[in-house]
Amino acid sequence: MKTTTRSILSALLGFAVAAHLAAQPSVPPDSPVKMHAWDMPFFPTQLAMGGIVNGELKLAIEVDATGRLTDTLVVAYTDEALARPSLAAVRKWTFDPAIVNGEPRSSTSTVVFSFRPDGPVLVESPNSTGPDPYLTQVESFGEQRFQYEVSELRDLDRIPAPVHIVKPTPGVRPDKASGPARIVVDFYIDEKGRVRMPSVSRDQDNALGWAAVQAVAQWQFVPPTVNGNPVTAHAKQEFVFKP
Repeated sequence: MKTTTRSILSALLGFAVAAHLAAQPSVPPDSPVKMHAWDMPFFPTQLAMGGIVNGELKLAIEVDATGRLTDTLVVAYTDEALARPSLAAVRKWTFDPAIVNGEPRSSTSTVVFSFRPDGPVLVESPNSTGPDPYLTQVESFGEQRFQYEVSELRDLDRIPAPVHIVKPTPGVRPDKASGPARIVVDFYIDEKGRVRMPSVSRDQDNALGWAAVQAVAQWQFVPPTVNGNPVTAHAKQEFVFKP
């Protein structure tokens, strides 16, 4: 099978790649990752003493096929002080893995904590297949500008250059009748140039999608920067598998 990979430089340059994958309604035998929130974060005392009583934090999590939390990444907050208690709380939770086609799968999800005067509210996203959340509760902190958000490629000093690429090696090929298969992998590039939480949309969660995710997970980039400072960035990569 011949596999062609669109260069990240040509595929992403000039595009606002913040486009997120829409979550699909789960229908049996598919189900998103289930979170058992045994603990909730406390509101930092230093913020309350400073007259701040509201806030919001968004956290990306990765849960493997056994239900083990394997990665966490803060993607936005209204105040940095919210990060530590939120991470500490989520790391005490337990999870049931996402189910796709009747099988447990590794997946990514987004958790949103909305802090209010009467205590934190968990606005959780059970999207088990991509960084973009589908909120089961639309309540959130509102339109407040975040103090920090993961950068998009358009915001960077330059498109991060890949320094190590692994091509996907799927064990199946697309049906000739259906033509080439296009798989889009969403992922983050952290401040050290490492790939974090690669994932595909639920309708692409198949042998080709799995091969693409496994390949991108091994990629390495020059660390992304904004004004010369290392940052974490959100990106996506398209693969075209030909019959």
